[in-house]
Formats: sequence, C-alpha cells, structure tokens
Amino acid sequence: MVDRVRRRAGDRHGRLTLIEPTKKEGVSVRGWLCQCDCGNEAFVRFDCLKNTHSCGCLRKERGKARATHGAHGTKAYTVWQSMKKRCLNPQHPAYHNYGGRGIDICPEWLDFSKFLEDMGQPEQGMQLDRINNDLGYNPDNCRWASRREQANNKRTNVVTDGVTLAQAAELSGHSIQVLHYRIHKMGMTLQEAMQTHKLRKRNLNGNPKHRQSYAPPKPIFDGGGRRAN
Repeated sequence: MVDRVRRRAGDRHGRLTLIEPTKKEGVSVRGWLCQCDCGNEAFVRFDCLKNTHSCGCLRKERGKARATHGAHGTKAYTVWQSMKKRCLNPQHPAYHNYGGRGIDICPEWLDFSKFLEDMGQPEQGMQLDRINNDLGYNPDNCRWASRREQANNKRTNVVTDGVTLAQAAELSGHSIQVLHYRIHKMGMTLQEAMQTHKLRKRNLNGNPKHRQSYAPPKPIFDGGGRRAN
C-alpha cells in the first residue's frame, strides 16, 4: 500500500506531525510514523490518516471531559472544539486566518475544564471574541460578545473617521461590502458613501444603463371639454 495523498515529512494532521513513511513490524501494512503533540509516537496507516488526529490522547481527553465537567455538547464545549480546530488543524478551511498566521491557544486552555473555569457558559447569542485580533486565545484576550460587538471588532471592519464599517452600514442601510467598495475603490468619503443612493448599473460599454422614466399619459380632453392636441 502506498500513500496516494501527497504528504511529506513535517506535515501536520491534527495533533500529529509526520516523521517518515514506514512499515509496521510483523505485518505488511505501511503507514506514517508520527509524533503526537503529547510526546508519544504513533503508527498510522496511510488509509487511516485522514480520520486520525492524535495518538489516542484526544479520545482519552474527551472521555475524561465528559466524566469530569459534564458539559459535552454545550455551547462552550462546541466553541472550544471549533477554536482548537481553527488553530491546530492545517486541514481546517479557516486555518490560514488563525493557526496559519500565528494565532495560538494558551496551554491551559487545551484542557476544556480550564477553559470553562475561565470563561463559563455563554449567554444566548454570545460568541467567543478576541479583544486584540493579532493575539491568541487566552483569558486576558477573550470575552463573550454579541454578534454586533464581534462584527465591530473584526480585522476586516475598517475604522473610518472614528466609525467602523459595521456601524456605518447599520446607520445607512447599505452593506459593509458596498461601503468598503465606495470608500476604497471609488474614493468616496464615509459621509458620501453613506448618503449615496444605489448606483446605476453599467452596460458592457461602460455607459450607465438609463432606466425608462415613467411619464403619465396625456389627457384626451383639456379642462374646457375640448379635445387636447
């Protein structure tokens, strides 16, 4: 059996770092020798690596978490799991915005009970938010925030004239994308971007498409009862 996926030594998969392809002693099965973040080495078959994320310590931790805190399946537990995937799993779609750019998790928070002790369970509608988006997940930099607060704190939410695009969008009724385009692509000021109505679409030649204006029909008779010309 060969590894049909183009993996290389040094690649990470969950908690595992690939060391070298090898053959398990006593059997004819081939796979990867891996180093787990917990310090153990593990042999993982080529066809099993996709669904294997640790040497087995992750499963033990989850079992321990269920037994000790009883919060498995709660909002805080789901958020904690998502946080770890974004920061630790290179296969996660959002990894490049988190672990890929140096956003880490403090060692204590790799234990869910410590995370729960520091953050508690969130109220309805609250999300985990980093106060400084250039720093990682730790008790001093994290809070439970509403979606509006979280939107105002995003890296992509540019502050213009002391007002964030999310706040300007809420006040003007335009989307953040529209305001961003008008300010950074069309050169408008924030005030102009907020007050400008929907722009006319342009045809393939770059000329604006003029909408047909509605004109009321001419009266058949004038006010004196005579036929109008």
